[in-house]
Amino acid sequence: VPGEPQTAMLYRLDAPQPYAWMVHQVLPVPDEQAAFSQLGTPDFDLTRQVVVTGMLPEAVQIPDQPAQVEVQVRRAGFAQLQVNTATAGILVISEWDLPGWQVLVDGTAASAMTANYALQGVWLPPGQHIVTWRYRPWQVPAGIAISLLTVLGTAVFLWHPRSIPAIYRQRLKQPRLIYFPLQFYRVRRRISWRLFLLLLTLATWALRIPTISTQELRGDEGFSFLIASLPLKEIAPQLITIGDPHSPLHYLLLHGLISVAGASEFVMRLPALIFGLLLIPLMAVWGRLVGGRVVGGFAALFTAVSQTLIWRSQDVRSQYTLALCLLVLASILLIHACQRQKSFWLWAGYAATAATVAHSHYFGIFALLSHGFYIWLQPRRWPNLRAWAASGTAAALSFLPWLTVTWPQLVAKHLSETVREDLANHLLQIGEALTVGPAFDLPLARWVVLAAFGLLLAGWLCCYRRRPAWAWSLAVWLAGAAWVVYLLRFRRSIFNDYYLSLIAPGWWLLIAIGVAALWRQRRYWLVASGLSVLLAANLVSLAHYYGRPTTYQRFTGYRTVAAEIAAREKPGDLLLLHAPDPAFDYYLRQLNLPKSRQPQAFALPDAEIEAALANLASRHNRIWFVPSENNSVDPTAVVPRWLDYHLLHEQDVTVQRLRLQAFRTQSGVVELLSPLQKSVADWLTLSGYYLTVNGRPLANQPAVPGDRLTVSLVWQAHQP
Repeated sequence: VPGEPQTAMLYRLDAPQPYAWMVHQVLPVPDEQAAFSQLGTPDFDLTRQVVVTGMLPEAVQIPDQPAQVEVQVRRAGFAQLQVNTATAGILVISEWDLPGWQVLVDGTAASAMTANYALQGVWLPPGQHIVTWRYRPWQVPAGIAISLLTVLGTAVFLWHPRSIPAIYRQRLKQPRLIYFPLQFYRVRRRISWRLFLLLLTLATWALRIPTISTQELRGDEGFSFLIASLPLKEIAPQLITIGDPHSPLHYLLLHGLISVAGASEFVMRLPALIFGLLLIPLMAVWGRLVGGRVVGGFAALFTAVSQTLIWRSQDVRSQYTLALCLLVLASILLIHACQRQKSFWLWAGYAATAATVAHSHYFGIFALLSHGFYIWLQPRRWPNLRAWAASGTAAALSFLPWLTVTWPQLVAKHLSETVREDLANHLLQIGEALTVGPAFDLPLARWVVLAAFGLLLAGWLCCYRRRPAWAWSLAVWLAGAAWVVYLLRFRRSIFNDYYLSLIAPGWWLLIAIGVAALWRQRRYWLVASGLSVLLAANLVSLAHYYGRPTTYQRFTGYRTVAAEIAAREKPGDLLLLHAPDPAFDYYLRQLNLPKSRQPQAFALPDAEIEAALANLASRHNRIWFVPSENNSVDPTAVVPRWLDYHLLHEQDVTVQRLRLQAFRTQSGVVELLSPLQKSVADWLTLSGYYLTVNGRPLANQPAVPGDRLTVSLVWQAHQP
């Protein structure tokens, strides 16, 4: 209380407990009250004993050597530990024993128990185990489902004509009482519409903000960082040199953002998040202009829960979500420009938007070209066509210089392969990416795509009867983009599903029109079935995406590897990179030790690579190395083979998806060896040996039964 004296005690804990530890002395008690009482006894030792309620699967034994517990990953609601124990025991973790926690032992679900009255524990058999704790309360998906159904039901209630109270429907038939009820109903609908958009945008934010800063960068994100970190005048020349087809707009914006706010993952992904949020109200407005508020509401809802679009909103390469927002905005401006007589400023805004789309992502050209079909079927065809052509010409001229400069490199480096691709597989990949996203890895995915295509076809037919201009425009947009990209796949082997995420607005708009059309036809069971399939599939995809982060999110192990190297680096160390990896370069940028990459170019002779490695080994004591699988720069694995044959393995461990190795050269091996100096022959001496346990130095962790012990012998020849 301010102004009043306080008496407080400050305690210091000299030996705090770690986050997790193994215990081999178990004190079973019958109930919680007995457990609480046992904790208060003077002879209870928290470091060696654990109080549990109930029976254990097997008896536990005290090992000769203490168990090793390593926390590999720890964040809110998730922990992954590596445990090595010689005998069975209880692993205790400092997390409250609350409903919703799940524990996996070596990938298999296990039964958690209450340890020490309030914490959690799990019984482990002898050996090495990977234990994963994750917080997955059933109330979260249930709450999301209830919220979505509530929003959906509220939207249907507010938009459908039958939602008007009967008393107002009767009064609206009487001319003298038509004004006030009608005005009241219109105001209520306007407020409800805006409230719906606000709530849906907040829900969109809640679906996109988790893990946006905890996920590691992927390769393309790291490339954006490296280019944006260059001096401003070097960005465009560097892009021209490597033949990047995208204009410098994205990199220039990212360069300015890094200069102002820093280069953290959250800061660099913030623009994509903002554009992803703006896409929701833009989709709602576009859908309302094309088919009414029901269509706009459904289009915004589908866009909000799309796992592919959520993933794009958590990416450093924000040009995708920027292009999506600008494409929808261009469509809105096009509708208003075609409906008004004096529309110069609308066409000017359309031209500026189209130019920015071209500089954001060149796949946006398909949507802009499809707008010509919309204008061709309008009553005021020729004036609008001339304005559209002028706007398109201005946008094309702004992008043409960049395309002209980069075209030779683009063709030579990105469109020079000969590949054969199946059309059905191509269309199925696009459908799955747009409808459920890559995290929906169930065999039912193609059936969900089939249901979505049925709703899309129903939407196109309805749009053809009511708005034929938009029907043909959307058809040209979707089909044209899918066909052109299919043709490009014959010249390029690399294809990612998210390349065609730029047609997602048209995809979801037609599906929303189909749902609204079936509702107007009173085919309620079809509407309920279609919505249930789409929403449930996307919720399952999101559950996989957030529930299995190491599988579906960007967790490769870059942070952990960089942190371990930084903690153990010494003068004379070298970090040897195996392949170009911009994401890895981002996490290694703070390291002070020298770096080198081998091979330094494609198609180098093996002898040249080996000579370069020998030169590096002669100048350093230790070489840190992260091998790269399926390496096109080193297809025959010359580098790892040479290191393995010529140098001493100091460490060889797996860190998430990466493999971290440390090699000692001839000048650095002496400090590791246990000396022997045993002569085997006149010309050969056994200098010493070196031991590792599970790939790590024996000095860092004692060996227990079940461990993998590696013995390296160092010989010295006295004759060549």
